[in-house]
Amino acid sequence: MIGRRLFQCSAVGVIAILFVTMALVRVPALAHPPLDATLVPADLKDPVVLNKGACAMDPRNLVTNGSMGPNYHNAKYGIVVDSWEPVIFSGANAPDYRWVDNEQSPGDIGGSQQIYYSQTFDAGLYQTVRNLTPGVYYWFRVGYFVAAKSTDGPNVDTETIIRQVGVDPTGGTDPNSKNIIWNPPLAPYKRVALNHPNMILLFPARADKATFYIRAIANDATIGENRVWIDAICMEPRSQMPTAVPPDSTLTATPTRTAPPTSTSTPSATPTATRTSTPTPTNTATPTATSTPSPTFTVTPTPTPSIPFVGGAGGLSIIVNLGFLIVGILIGVGGTLAVQNLTRVAMRAPAAPETLQVSPLRSIKPIVWIGLGVGVIILLGLCVALASLWGLAQTALAPTATATPTKTATATATFTPIIPSATLTLTASPSATATASRTMTTAPTETKPVGALTITITPTAAITLTVAPRTVAAPTNTIAPTRTITSTVAPTKSTFNILPILSRVTDRPAAQHADLNLALRGYAATQSAARLIDLEGGADPGAPRLLDLFADRRAPTIKAVYRVNDWDWGCNCRAAPIADPEVTLLGVVVAPGEAIRVPVAGSDIGGGNQVMVLYAEAERITLVYTRNDNVSTGYAIHVEDIIVAPELLALYQQLNDAGRANLPALRAGQPFAQARGSEIKIAIRDAGAFMDPRSRKDWWQGI
Repeated sequence: MIGRRLFQCSAVGVIAILFVTMALVRVPALAHPPLDATLVPADLKDPVVLNKGACAMDPRNLVTNGSMGPNYHNAKYGIVVDSWEPVIFSGANAPDYRWVDNEQSPGDIGGSQQIYYSQTFDAGLYQTVRNLTPGVYYWFRVGYFVAAKSTDGPNVDTETIIRQVGVDPTGGTDPNSKNIIWNPPLAPYKRVALNHPNMILLFPARADKATFYIRAIANDATIGENRVWIDAICMEPRSQMPTAVPPDSTLTATPTRTAPPTSTSTPSATPTATRTSTPTPTNTATPTATSTPSPTFTVTPTPTPSIPFVGGAGGLSIIVNLGFLIVGILIGVGGTLAVQNLTRVAMRAPAAPETLQVSPLRSIKPIVWIGLGVGVIILLGLCVALASLWGLAQTALAPTATATPTKTATATATFTPIIPSATLTLTASPSATATASRTMTTAPTETKPVGALTITITPTAAITLTVAPRTVAAPTNTIAPTRTITSTVAPTKSTFNILPILSRVTDRPAAQHADLNLALRGYAATQSAARLIDLEGGADPGAPRLLDLFADRRAPTIKAVYRVNDWDWGCNCRAAPIADPEVTLLGVVVAPGEAIRVPVAGSDIGGGNQVMVLYAEAERITLVYTRNDNVSTGYAIHVEDIIVAPELLALYQQLNDAGRANLPALRAGQPFAQARGSEIKIAIRDAGAFMDPRSRKDWWQGI
C-alpha cells in the first residue's frame, strides 16, 4: 500500500517538476542583441567601415557634417553648424551656441560646436539621419565631448556637467518623446570624453530614419561659465551583425515638427529704377488646383526566425547537456531499482495493532524514509534528463546563422502638383518697360518638402499638360559650349529638399533656355563704376540680401562689372548687350573654396524653403524665389564661376531628366556651392528683367 502511494506521489511530482522545468527552459536566449540602444564595450569603440583616424570626415559617414564645421547657420539660440539644430530638453534657461575653430578632435579640421552659459542649462543638438534600413544595426559615436568651466583664466575640466547621447528610432524630433533611448549619462567625469563607450550607440533601425540627440546638463551656476565642445561624430551600418526582429508594434512615432502654413501675401515693391525689360517667352495656362497628399513610405519587413533554445550563447552547451542526460539516466535507473526493493521490504513489514493510536508518520518504517529520499533523487535525475533532452532538441533546431530577413519595401511618393485655381496669364511684350514695382503672391506653404537627397521619387502628375513643340530657327551666331570642370574642393555634405512646381514646365530643355542657362546669353566686361551705387526711390524689404551669400555677411569687394547680352527670341539667338541698366553682372572677390549660401529674402516658398533650383551645372546655378519653372515672376539669381555641390547637381539632373515636375529646394542660408577661384559673378532679376546688382538699397541693405 505504501509502495503504491509512493509511486503515485512520485508521478505527480515528476509531472509538476517537468512543467516548471520546461517553462524555465523555454525562456529564449536570443540570437541577436536586444531591440534597445546598447552600451557597447570598449572593444567596439572604433568604426569598422569608416576611417578609424578621422571617421567624421569620411564620405561614407552617415551623419551629415560630423566634423562640426566649418559651415554654419544662424539658429534660434545662436550660431549652429550646418545640418544640426539646437534643442532645449528642460528648464527655462537657453544657453548660447557658436562655432569655434580653437578646440576640436585630434585629426579633425572642421572646428567644433560650442554651447556655453553662465547659468545652469539642459540643452544640446539633434540631427535626423535618413535612408536607413529597418532591422539593420547601426553604430553611432560622439568621438569628442569636452566639458569645462571658464573663469578669468584658462578653461578647467569640470565634473558638474553631465554628458549623454540618445536616439529616437522613429525619427521624431520631440526631445521629450518616450521613444528616445538614452545611453547611461557620463557623470561624474572630469576628463575629455574621447571615444568613450558611454558616447557610443549600437541599435537596430526601426524605421527608415532615426534622430540622434547630444545632451549636456550643466548643474552648477556658482562660479564661471559652463562650456561644452562637441566634435567628431560618426555613424555606419553594422551589416555583419544579425538582423534584428521586427520593431515593436506599440512604438509610437513622434511626428517631426513642421512650420505652420503661411498665409498668402502680396507685397508691393517701390520703384527703384526704370529700365527696359528683356522679353521673356511665356505661356498662358488655366490649370485647376488639386490637393497634394503627403507621400507615404511603407516598409514591411519579414520577421527573422528566432527559435527559443538552450545551447550556444546564453544557454547550456551540447557537451554539458549530454553529460547531464547520462547522469540523469543513471540516477533514474539506479533509484528505480532501489525504490522497488525498498517497497517490497516495506510491504512485508507487520502492520501496527488497530487498538494502538499510532501516528501515521511513526507507522512508516525507516527504510521507507530512505526510499522516499531515493525517490526525490530519481525525480531530480528525471528532471535533469528531460531538461537536457529539451536543450539538445532545441539546439539542433536552432539556425547556425541568422538568416537575413526578406523585406518588401515600398518607398513610393505620389505627388500631385498644386496649381492655383486662378487663371495664370503670363505674356511678354517686346517693347514693355518694367520698373521695380511688382505684385508677387507668396506660394502656399501647405505642401511640405518631400524626401531628401538620396531618395528616388517617381512623381505622378494629376493633370496632363501637352505643350506643342515649336520650330525655332537656328541661331546665327556661334555659342561657345559650356565648360565642364572637375571640383577640386569637396563641398560640405548637405541635404536638399524637393518641391513640386506650381506652373507649367518650361517649354524647352533647360540647358537650351536663355532665361535659365546664363551661358547661352554670355556677357562682356564694361567700364562702369566698380562699386556700390545709391539709386533713388524706395526699396523692397522682402528682396534678396546678397550679403548673405557669404558666411560673414561682409560688404562686397567688387573686382569687375559686366553687361549680360540680350536675347532675340525670334531667332533664338544672342542679341546686343543690355544697355539699361548699365551693369547687369557683378564680379565679387572671394576666397577659393569659400562656401556660397542662399541669400535670405522675405518670402517662404513652402516647408521652410527659400528658393528653387531652375538650372544647375558644374560651375553655375539659377535660383528663383518662387515655385514656378520660369523667371517671369518674382526674383531670380544667377551665380557663375562656382563649384556646385555634387549632391545638389546630381539631384537636379535626376529631377530634370524625370520631367521637372519637381525641382530641388534650398533653405535660406544653406550652402549650395563653393567658390571656384577668387571671383564669383552675380546677376539678379525681378519679373524677368535684369537689375543693377550694385544697388546698395536694394540688394546690399545695411552696408
